[in-house]
Amino acid sequence: MQWELRGDGASRLKEKAMRLFLSILVAGLVGVPWMQPAAPALGADAPKQLTLDTRFYNDARPGEVDGKIVLTIYPSGNVSGIYVPRGSLTGPTADLFPRKGSGPLDVSGGLKDDNLWLSIGGPTQPRSLHLTGTLKGQTLKMTASRSGPGTNYFESVSPAQTK
Repeated sequence: MQWELRGDGASRLKEKAMRLFLSILVAGLVGVPWMQPAAPALGADAPKQLTLDTRFYNDARPGEVDGKIVLTIYPSGNVSGIYVPRGSLTGPTADLFPRKGSGPLDVSGGLKDDNLWLSIGGPTQPRSLHLTGTLKGQTLKMTASRSGPGTNYFESVSPAQTK
């Protein structure tokens, strides 16, 4: 048995089918907001840059090394940047640093929650300074793994500037 529509019923059915087809086509081309995935918040995937004035000192030695660190923190948790000591690295505390002299040093590391690890220096330096600690809000508090008396501290001394 075969069904066949004739007259007004057939033209109304064709008209409804054509409207449905055109509606689906337009919705697909234009995009219906409730059918699209939510867009990420503006800048959610953008890396953040943090600039801090810092000091490095050992609680069993005189002196400290002041400097500035610029960190780029990526959404993945990877961290890169540079550390620029202020002035010349001299004195007992400076002996703990990756090198003598001044100029920028490469920084690499990682961040998970508030826990941060950094390596200051790099393959071109005689040794790197490895730090572990926290970055809470805009406050950096870290310790360095070096042998010898006392504890080596690396910390921020000013409010951070973020971009």
